[in-house]
Amino acid sequence: MIVGGIVTLSSPDHVALITHALFNVSIPRTQMPDDWRFEESVWIDGKGNVVEGELEFEITQYSH
Repeated sequence: MIVGGIVTLSSPDHVALITHALFNVSIPRTQMPDDWRFEESVWIDGKGNVVEGELEFEITQYSH
């Protein structure tokens, strides 16, 4: 399932988002595209853009 969320935190190990103003989401480094890199406290995508604001992602695992 593809959903959208707002980036709330970037770290060398993951990107954290909030979706539907309710659920926390964590995307681990191992699940990010190979051409993304972490620089100066932000993730940079393969096109050189800072990963911020709204981001679409695929839910592959969840816990409750």
